[in-house]
Amino acid sequence: MVIMAVTARALARGDFAQFVASVSIGAFLGQIGCVGTQRTVLRNLASGNRDDPLQFASDVRNASIDISTAVFVFLPATALLGSFGLSFLIGQGARPTDMAATALIVWLSGVQQLTAATLRGLRRTRMAGLLEGRSGGGLVAITQAAGLFAALLAAGGFGLDAALWLVALGYFVPVAFGTVYANRIWKKQGLQISVKLAPSVLKKNFPMAASTGLIQANGNLDVWIASLALSGDQGAYFAAAARLAFLVNIPLTSVQTIISPMLARLYARGERTILTRVCRTASTVSLAGSSFLWVPMLAVPGSLLSIAYGTDYKTASIPLVILALGAAANVAAGPCGALMTMSGREKQLAILMAIAVCARLTIAVAVVPLDSSIVLALTSAAVTTLLFISIATVAYKGLGIRTWPTLHPEVKLVAKMSA
Repeated sequence: MVIMAVTARALARGDFAQFVASVSIGAFLGQIGCVGTQRTVLRNLASGNRDDPLQFASDVRNASIDISTAVFVFLPATALLGSFGLSFLIGQGARPTDMAATALIVWLSGVQQLTAATLRGLRRTRMAGLLEGRSGGGLVAITQAAGLFAALLAAGGFGLDAALWLVALGYFVPVAFGTVYANRIWKKQGLQISVKLAPSVLKKNFPMAASTGLIQANGNLDVWIASLALSGDQGAYFAAAARLAFLVNIPLTSVQTIISPMLARLYARGERTILTRVCRTASTVSLAGSSFLWVPMLAVPGSLLSIAYGTDYKTASIPLVILALGAAANVAAGPCGALMTMSGREKQLAILMAIAVCARLTIAVAVVPLDSSIVLALTSAAVTTLLFISIATVAYKGLGIRTWPTLHPEVKLVAKMSA
């Protein structure tokens, strides 16, 4: 959020919209380049039987092959192709500096996700927590914000090129530190690098790759459409409102990150009753925590936008109210997406996400000519609400596990099991 606040003040509204699109697409491509291995590795390591040394050693060996293949084969290829395509998409041509910055964002964000998933799967939760998050985790966000803020103070402003490079370089130190830390663990566990197995790795992880990629696309597609298809001002207003409304999801995202290994273990043991209690407690805690965010967004949206981005962005008040309601509906559905992934239902999740992506694209064809951030916000919130109601319903019918809030949350149970 600090990153967006600084860049909104340094860049023109049209450049700010392009910056938001470039950074989010870069992170999305980083996730695509992981080809789903980050979630597969987390699930397999977390649910592995540590009482059986031979089986766990096999899980670790398979994880090391998946990770090394993603880092040295799929991520570089995605970074190269993605940066070339994105540089044309944002309308600036294939300038080498833009392409290099974007490629670095793609590769480093992918490595960050793989490192964090590995550490959490091996129960190094504290270090994993510093590297997890939509924007690269706490360490990445701090270094990026510090670099952008320093540039703003020193030069009085900066352009789009400089902003992209500062974001890319902000990944470097935290990701390097986390990778060195993870490699110390892999040396003990037995790291194996085998790029020859790339086809089999892709085939094995493709359902998870499709699921995670579509999840990320659903969270960002409307921002990309607004930034690239609406006029400069309308695109900037929607992007600003969407970035602020995303804060509503942070409590649920954080809780899902913590409980995902727990969900995998409980499902593997067949403990459905405890799974329901954990999911509903997580949903209740997340909704309560997010209320401190979405209630002010409904009550004083203009003031929040002015504080975050400057007075020029008060015009985005109505889109913020609409998007905040959609985000609250997402949180109310609970950890249904994480439950589907950790229980091996990623194919079903991918189908639902694909339907939602198609719906967003189809609706965009109709609403983009109106050049209205308000109309796009209405359709975005509607699709988000219907999507997560559908996921929660499918999880309940397929697994018999409810994920929506309860009046009797068991926080102590979740805290005890997380520890």
